Amino acid sequence: MTLLVAGACEGGAWMVADTAITGETMPTRSREYRIKIEPIQESALIGFANVPSVATQTIRSAATKPQGMQTVEFLLQEHRKGQHADFIYAYLQDNVSHLYCIKDGKATKSAVAFIGSHDAFSAFQEIKHARTLNPAPDAMHIFLAGHAGTSPSPNEQKPQLYTDVTAAILAMENLFSKSSERGVGGTAIPYIVTGTGTFLYNYGYSVTDPGINKLKPGSLVMHGTPQFGGYGVSVTELRERDGIVIYWLQRPGGIVWLKSNDWYEPHHFSGSPSQFKAAVSTTLGREVDLWFGDEEQGAPESLRLLHDHVGRPRLIMAESRRSLSFSWMQGSEDDFSISSEALKIGDAAMSSEQDEPNAQISAKCVDDGVIATLTLTDGSTTGSVQLSASELDNLIRHLARIRSEMTPEVPIELEKGKAINAVTDPVWRTRPMLHPSMPGELLLLRHRGLGWLGFVLPPHEVAALGAYLVKSSEQ
Repeated sequence: MTLLVAGACEGGAWMVADTAITGETMPTRSREYRIKIEPIQESALIGFANVPSVATQTIRSAATKPQGMQTVEFLLQEHRKGQHADFIYAYLQDNVSHLYCIKDGKATKSAVAFIGSHDAFSAFQEIKHARTLNPAPDAMHIFLAGHAGTSPSPNEQKPQLYTDVTAAILAMENLFSKSSERGVGGTAIPYIVTGTGTFLYNYGYSVTDPGINKLKPGSLVMHGTPQFGGYGVSVTELRERDGIVIYWLQRPGGIVWLKSNDWYEPHHFSGSPSQFKAAVSTTLGREVDLWFGDEEQGAPESLRLLHDHVGRPRLIMAESRRSLSFSWMQGSEDDFSISSEALKIGDAAMSSEQDEPNAQISAKCVDDGVIATLTLTDGSTTGSVQLSASELDNLIRHLARIRSEMTPEVPIELEKGKAINAVTDPVWRTRPMLHPSMPGELLLLRHRGLGWLGFVLPPHEVAALGAYLVKSSEQ
């Protein structure tokens, strides 16, 4: 049995399939597993259900056909020979997505489709359209995803394609954990096709142990354990793009599926994330990427403040090279979902590509950092100017003054999803404001790029900030 779901939307298409092969009457422990989606041609995907030995040969033959209707006709012809293997074929042509479902003796074009178990699909739909995922009591679900060639920003609007495939992955993973349907299971394998090609949609999905609300503010959120129902799966594409890596954190261990003449060949490895990576490297000569790690995390390169759907701060996500960690901020009795706000710290605050204002203005350091070159482009006309450090300081101050006169004003409150440059452990100084017309304290903070920034705090703000800092230091 199988469950494969797919959809087409503006600019792309997606497919998500389980990996279980054994039928409903077979014991769960006797299951076999198989990759059921194959990227083919220039920008196309084919998925199958039923008779894997026949379906995989058909898909490999279809890959040699011209993309488009000739492939649809070939799949329909092969399907009709015995009406055992069903297929879904998705492709992108002139930036328009097409999705065909080949089953029941015909090929049907639609925006969404499924093949495989009707009962499993009904349960999948119920989970997908539910208000929440019905998580384990007092536990947290964490989902992270991306694909080759992308640099995802937490602040940009995600295309519908990514929203749809994410919802399908989560629904299918939750179906496996709660469904009595023994004909589907394993791991959700997602693929997408976009204007830049076909990609495995790499993801990491984990569920913590219960008791998340018992954590103190600032505590690390730990991975779930098998004893208390925790769960974690990582699905990534090999760097050479000729295979898939599935790793289960609680097992611990996983499978490397390498593409071969006979479809995909599984290679099993056990151990912690670092042990798993080492075993794969030694045995297969491949370097693999996982969404989980057990190496010691150094100083974070960036932080992301995660708010829930009503604006309450919930988590801090720390990123360091290829590792992530989460710390807890506050709990509540109600369920919540979160969105992200980037708070960059350290060197990452000074080097983000997202800080580039637009395609018309660029800047870079030359002469070992002594000179900054600013380049302005207007159509075919390009001009540049070289500035010393002091000249650039003057320009920054001038631009800041101009910004203070513009509308809209800088918001009084932090905007969710807005990136904020921050400096780790800044140099600071205070000076008393002794003139009666401006009582309070002068707070000076040094930013490595913006220079010294001064803030005059009136007495009541000095008292409030002092009380907060004392309380924070005592926790």
